[in-house]
Amino acid sequence: MAKSLYSDEATLSKMIAAANKKKYKVLVAIDDISKTPEMVKLLSMIGSMILEGMQIYLLVTGLSENIEEFSSEKNQTFFKRADSIEIKALNKYDITAMYQKLLKVDALEAKKLEEETNGYAYAYQVLGSLYFVKAKEETIDDLIPEYERILFRDSYDLVWKSLSKGEKEVIRCICRSKDGKAENIKNLMKNKSTYPVYRSRLLNKHIVDAEERGYIKIRLPRFERFVEIWGNE
Repeated sequence: MAKSLYSDEATLSKMIAAANKKKYKVLVAIDDISKTPEMVKLLSMIGSMILEGMQIYLLVTGLSENIEEFSSEKNQTFFKRADSIEIKALNKYDITAMYQKLLKVDALEAKKLEEETNGYAYAYQVLGSLYFVKAKEETIDDLIPEYERILFRDSYDLVWKSLSKGEKEVIRCICRSKDGKAENIKNLMKNKSTYPVYRSRLLNKHIVDAEERGYIKIRLPRFERFVEIWGNE
């Protein structure tokens, strides 16, 4: 295993050095990063090359807790020193404007589409694609079943499986509370003292928001519907 790691690192290092010699800087981009043995191996190699002064740069996207998992690994303390940007929900005015432009619809129709996305980038893409190919007589309401099916299958199923039992309980209680009032949510929980811990975790995972004091709400569009159907699995 050590021989393989050395061989891989030597090969990669040689490639980066050759690119640097020709005045090229190398950018490594990783989308939706998570901690696996293979990823730890790759980042260890990149970390070593950064320490050696090579012109190699790393750009990753992913959940904050997934990124933070790498910070304690050997040769990966550069994660702690790196700049980070928290991506907020897409701007509702920008979404509406893009729907108008790309789908050739008026502002009111574009706004109706935007309201179905909650600023969630994947939902914006999915609903826009469905609307683009819809039949002329179909309305936004007609697209919702297929919109839900794609979100549930390709996104929410993975999100739900990644949650702990405590996090799932809080999500269920938020949905059952209807209004998202913190006191009502805690009263529905088996152990209300655990609420602050799971609330914090769900906020960090960007599944909920707490912009209104004393309230917590689901950020993901139609996630309540997913929980209603599949939340007991």
